[in-house]
Amino acid sequence: MNSLDLHWSYGINQDIPKGFHNLIDESQKRNEIVANGASYDNKWLLTGDAGEDSMIIIWDSKSGMPIKTIFDPHNGIGSCALSMNMPQKLAIWEWTLADNNPLFEVEIETDDFHDCLLFNPDTSFEIVSNGRRSLKCFVWDKATGIVQFSPDVNAKEFNINLSELTESCFVESVGQIITGTSTGELIVWDQRNLKNISQKSEMGHRSAIKFIKLHNSSVNAILNVHRQFIITAGEEGSIKIFDNNIAVVSRDGAINLLNVNIDNSSPFTITTLMNNQPSHVYAIDVHPNESLLVVVKKEFKNQSISSLSFSHDGKIVAVGFEDGILTLIDSRTFGTLIDGSFEIGKHRIIKIEFSPDNEFCAIADSQHALALLKLVAEKWIYLGKYRVHSKEIKNVLFCPAEDGNQLRLISVSEDRHLVEFDLQSSNIQDGLKIKFRKALEQRAAITGATWYFPGWTKERYLLTCNTEFKFRIYRADSFMCRYTFCAPIYAGNIRHLAFLPPKCSKRDKTIYLSYASEDKIVGLIKAPIDGNPMKTIGLTGHSKSIFNLKYSSDGAYLFTCGGDDYCINMWKTDFDAFEAQCQLGGSGFDPFISMLDGGFNGPVYKKIEDLFYFAQLYDQGFQSSSKRIASDYLPISQVVLVFQALGVFLSEFDAENLLNEIRYKDVLNSAEYNMYVNHRPAFEPDEVFLLDNIKTAMTKADPNDTPLMNELVNLLQRIYDSRRGSGNCKSGSSRSSERKRHNSTCTSPLF
Repeated sequence: MNSLDLHWSYGINQDIPKGFHNLIDESQKRNEIVANGASYDNKWLLTGDAGEDSMIIIWDSKSGMPIKTIFDPHNGIGSCALSMNMPQKLAIWEWTLADNNPLFEVEIETDDFHDCLLFNPDTSFEIVSNGRRSLKCFVWDKATGIVQFSPDVNAKEFNINLSELTESCFVESVGQIITGTSTGELIVWDQRNLKNISQKSEMGHRSAIKFIKLHNSSVNAILNVHRQFIITAGEEGSIKIFDNNIAVVSRDGAINLLNVNIDNSSPFTITTLMNNQPSHVYAIDVHPNESLLVVVKKEFKNQSISSLSFSHDGKIVAVGFEDGILTLIDSRTFGTLIDGSFEIGKHRIIKIEFSPDNEFCAIADSQHALALLKLVAEKWIYLGKYRVHSKEIKNVLFCPAEDGNQLRLISVSEDRHLVEFDLQSSNIQDGLKIKFRKALEQRAAITGATWYFPGWTKERYLLTCNTEFKFRIYRADSFMCRYTFCAPIYAGNIRHLAFLPPKCSKRDKTIYLSYASEDKIVGLIKAPIDGNPMKTIGLTGHSKSIFNLKYSSDGAYLFTCGGDDYCINMWKTDFDAFEAQCQLGGSGFDPFISMLDGGFNGPVYKKIEDLFYFAQLYDQGFQSSSKRIASDYLPISQVVLVFQALGVFLSEFDAENLLNEIRYKDVLNSAEYNMYVNHRPAFEPDEVFLLDNIKTAMTKADPNDTPLMNELVNLLQRIYDSRRGSGNCKSGSSRSSERKRHNSTCTSPLF
């Protein structure tokens, strides 16, 4: 069992031939899958690849297990039945036998590349294939082998220009073959000829008897379902359904609703805004109360949607556009505009957030401004807009009114600052008002933010992550930093954070944090957050950056969209498996100590232990003749000095955060953690980093102090040269190697 399992994927990467991903193990050589097929009862799947060491594999569709593998068909380059090199060959295997050699093999008599191949579902002794310019019928038996025929077609008889062929399909029970074209026609092939319609030809002899215009663009897919219906899909995004006589049963110019069965009792509905063509997917959201996922596809004519959000009661969907327009849509119809549209500005809308009481709607754009709408007498009005940041706004958060407090609104930005707005003083006349602005970071940029345990503790806290791979926890009233913890380094910069609802866990008061990063990773963290690496999991969720993360109302599923990879993935959570992993690292200090170099017996632990007692002696005074008292506690005045002795030189900003953490460390009732590991840099500084900082200090120093700075540089240079001579100096590439070490290890708490 896995903590996160890919349950379903919506969308397809149009850049991959046939829309398939190669799932062969990384340790094996991977070839591109170029052909596929399925038995008509859907029991067996067939895939074939092209390239060196190619193979054909028959799969059990229910278990996903390979049943038979045919190695090196067609002299090492081939597919299911087709070679990538001219001339092409058709080969037939009796795959239930142990023999890997084909029963029959024949060269296809055409210079056209054929990429569609089908058995007749009524008899396995007839096969059809087509390329762009030709169609072939094959008849075979074990006595005579394979015989191929070229069906007759005379476009002049139908007064049309024959365009390129796309895909073919047998029409079960009727005995006909239908083929789509690049201009939207459907060609019907029959064993009867128009010159003698009453006489039926032998199997394999077919002629075109009908051309039917179905689509305004290429027919990309044809499917015969349940021996009753023909389904065609056009490149313009339309799907049409016919009976076996090509009579229209249903059509839809732009299919909007798709049903995906999560389980037998709860179907999950996917609503697609705009069109159904392959497109970049940058925005998704889940209905707060129902099993409904809304998907936005970026490109459609001249309109480009950039973001969307449900209101907390699920009645409204706010849709933001690239040109700064915001539209409010009725979620029941997805077509009725509520109070029209609002021109927020001229720039892309990146964040939309409703207040918990659905009275306000905050909108952030790509130019670092925040706008506010308010619901007054059941009508939305525009209050104003304020450019409050100098870099991208990472999140917009409402703090609900509780315990007598008023509703609050904050924005957190990559510029390291938090801004709180004055909702009570903001109005149409005076516009949007700011209450205060506070710097949350000194060096690192903030990459994501969310409320910590919203609604589940007496006090509310703000959780942020930054580019130095740290989580920070701030009080919601004063925004004083209370805790600093290690974030998972393997995930890269975490972009999205979301606590799952408590009802998703079978364990009382156990909360889980979901996250997604810029480096394709989606994962879970068990709260309370304490820097324990065994309480985090992460896996590669997309082939490119993850642009959005949402969860279902019960927390059982996560949804991620990959933007440029055209896909939305649905992940099923298994918290029992996650809890089992969390126990593997042990309890208390064990997970942290084991991550120190050498563990309990390593030099790092020994040095921390020595410094712990040495700091107590230093605090009591070396000249004292009284009896020394060894304690289990370190004086707070010595903490920063011990960090410096361990090689962690904190700035005054970080030192103050560390001391605040010690003073209030019982506030969240967090588990034991390692201050040393959580506060030390994620990577050891390399030579380039040190020199850049020295140059910065020299440029900003007083000119009178230049000789002192030069002396410092010379001293560091001598130390560097001596270490290099002794072989102890790390090269400039040590940062990458150190990152690999920390990816597999994480450390934690001792005092």
